[in-house]
Amino acid sequence: MEYLEHFGLSREPFRHDVDEAFQFDSTQQNDALRRLTRGALAGKGLCVLIGEVGCGKSTVARELFHSVDEQGVDASLLVMMQPGMDALSFLTRLAIQLGVETPSSDRVGIVGQIFDHLASVRREGHRACVIVDEAQMLTGAETLEAIRGLLNLEIEGERLMTLVLVGLSSLGQGLSLNPALSERVEVRVRLGGFDGETGAAYLAHRISAAGGNPEILGPDATSALQKWSKGRARLLNTLADNALFEAFVAGVDSVSATHVDRAAQDLGLDGASIEISTLASSERSPVEITDLTGASDDAPVFEFGEGTEESLAFDEEAAFEFDVDDSE
Repeated sequence: MEYLEHFGLSREPFRHDVDEAFQFDSTQQNDALRRLTRGALAGKGLCVLIGEVGCGKSTVARELFHSVDEQGVDASLLVMMQPGMDALSFLTRLAIQLGVETPSSDRVGIVGQIFDHLASVRREGHRACVIVDEAQMLTGAETLEAIRGLLNLEIEGERLMTLVLVGLSSLGQGLSLNPALSERVEVRVRLGGFDGETGAAYLAHRISAAGGNPEILGPDATSALQKWSKGRARLLNTLADNALFEAFVAGVDSVSATHVDRAAQDLGLDGASIEISTLASSERSPVEITDLTGASDDAPVFEFGEGTEESLAFDEEAAFEFDVDDSE
């Protein structure tokens, strides 16, 4: 495209496509990955990654999937697409993802099939880890109880699966409404937007990876991008891409704050609508285990004792304690 040639770029630097060439490892995302990887390798039951829109949760989820898979963990990644998915639909999707060819038509049967699969994985000497992205779509009371039932699948006290839920802050709120499930969370991590320094490094990295000179974004432009985006990587990409085009149309060789402001205005980010996801920003789970948005690193981490081994036992009564209020 003409505007890429104008700025000496070999490719678009701010596309939202997944591309390893543009992978940027921020401190907080690396920290989140380390904590979640530890949870999966140690056989923790339930791990939770929470963050606002566009803060890199899905990136961490994909990295976690590849990381634990390379370390001998039988890993699966599900992306929820349907809000309000009921328990049976969720269990069916999970069973299919795990390789169950013909899932049962009822919950007890499906969980039995999931148990059989996980038990076979364990017999082969591997741990299983299921990562569920966009998990805020699973906060119905019945579905949360189904998830709690899955956490009861054990071999003599040793869990057969680590479940990692990744989602918006509303996921934390949903979990808090189910104390029995919330108490099962052993690792909880929260992602926030980039700070100013990290945001600037992120933008420079993307431009360099596209063959360009990071100086095409002036300091005032970088500050404006940070201001409008609140450090959210996805919005940083969208704004920077549009600001580049504004500078190209203006016939100049670098992007200024004026171009960023124009791009923000065209996108409808007028100061009020910039809070595109305050659905997440004001919500806080009552149990904050690890906060990567700038709080102290001394936040406590729950530690639970390890279970024992051998002797397969599928306890249907324990696995199906669905205390559901049908009125909800």
